[in-house]
Amino acid sequence: MDSVSSKGKKRKKAGLTKDEELELERLEDLILGRGKHVLKHADNPPASENEDIIDNSKKIKLPEAAWDDPDDSNVNVEEALAAQGRPKMGVPAKGSDHYQTMLKKRFEIRVGNSEWARLNRKVEHEDIDLLQRCGNFIEQESATLSKGILDIKKVKNLNKATGREGPYINSVQFHRTSTVALVAGTSGKASIFQVDGSSNPLLQTVKFDKFPIRCARFSADGNQFIVGSQHHSHYFVYDMMEGKSIRIPTHHATEQTTMKKFEVSPDGKLLAVCGRFGDIHLINARTKEWIGTLKMNGEVKALCFNASGSQLWTHGATGEVYVWDTGSRKYLHRFADDGCLEGSSISVSPSGQLVACGSTAGVVNVYNTQSALRSTVPQPAKAFMHLVTAASSLQFDPSSQLLAMASDGKDGAFKLVHFPSMTVFSNFPAKDRELLLGRVQSHDFSPNSGFLAVGNSQHTVQLFRLKHFGNY
Repeated sequence: MDSVSSKGKKRKKAGLTKDEELELERLEDLILGRGKHVLKHADNPPASENEDIIDNSKKIKLPEAAWDDPDDSNVNVEEALAAQGRPKMGVPAKGSDHYQTMLKKRFEIRVGNSEWARLNRKVEHEDIDLLQRCGNFIEQESATLSKGILDIKKVKNLNKATGREGPYINSVQFHRTSTVALVAGTSGKASIFQVDGSSNPLLQTVKFDKFPIRCARFSADGNQFIVGSQHHSHYFVYDMMEGKSIRIPTHHATEQTTMKKFEVSPDGKLLAVCGRFGDIHLINARTKEWIGTLKMNGEVKALCFNASGSQLWTHGATGEVYVWDTGSRKYLHRFADDGCLEGSSISVSPSGQLVACGSTAGVVNVYNTQSALRSTVPQPAKAFMHLVTAASSLQFDPSSQLLAMASDGKDGAFKLVHFPSMTVFSNFPAKDRELLLGRVQSHDFSPNSGFLAVGNSQHTVQLFRLKHFGNY
């Protein structure tokens, strides 16, 4: 007895009618993926199903808010908090400001302003196309980025609303799950902006007195950001949920004098900090407790995690790259960066297939990761000579199709490399915009590579739209 007839008998025993059995089988085909039935219905849908297909010619009625209390708009912050017996929350607001407006602003800092939640958003045709079909019937643009000329557009500066985080914008980072970005610099101010490319409104600025910020990073869960300085051994953690900052001293055993360079592991477990004399300090990202120190030959100049956080890669003053297992905190491998006398930067692609190593001579070597892990003297797949001063920062985009290379020693020293062709885009930055780009101190790609932010030494974070990719 086959499975279909067996199922039929079970349904009859359950008291299903013939029409109910047929409908149940149809739903099973759709859910469990019995292809022939799906294709048959896609080619010749029943009349009853045709009635459910969206008509693009009809005007779509926008939904209304589920709840709208007119009394809310008349309550100010002072009255609301006094009634609740609560202190002022972590968003700058005057007592006379509307309480509803402050709550909205506070929510956007924590979660972001999702496009789907706006009642007056524009309904795109591809969204309707998505709703009309199931399976692999949707025609999409190629996911592969073309080489040669990059389709890129300059939009409004990310920190146009303030311009007061610098002059040196040492850190810029996009939030991984919300459409907001963090900007921090030598003024000791860290600002959070809503990213839309048109107005980029300021959501919040936090001032850290007498604390020039050299490095700032979001926590992996996005609820906090961490700031460090090259002039202090302590650092600050700002809790965006509570609206308060916490001063964290470094452990005395580390003999740490600065927090000028650190990274947060993607899995949210560790902070890795560049120390002195070849030390790499590991801190529990949740408790902020020191848990151990790794040691390499020479000064640690740069470090990065792989996409999973299982490995830590470090580049040093001797021109050697070290690879560490973060779980066991043990050394895995080391290799000589080809032709490098002193390392300055390093980045592992999110795909895990490539690693880029920069030197103080401005040379950037790109290796196949597996080749680098198998040899102590690997040959680079490509060596880029486009920077004439030290390669101060490297970063792959989330799709692993772009590599940003920058030097803070010269105006406009910023290049974007295409993969897999390993060629530099010829149109960015444009020759007449190199001076405007300034000396690049920091840069970051948004989670889907839709935006590129570039911070310089002139108070500015320039924002660019990469049109090949999604909005954010």
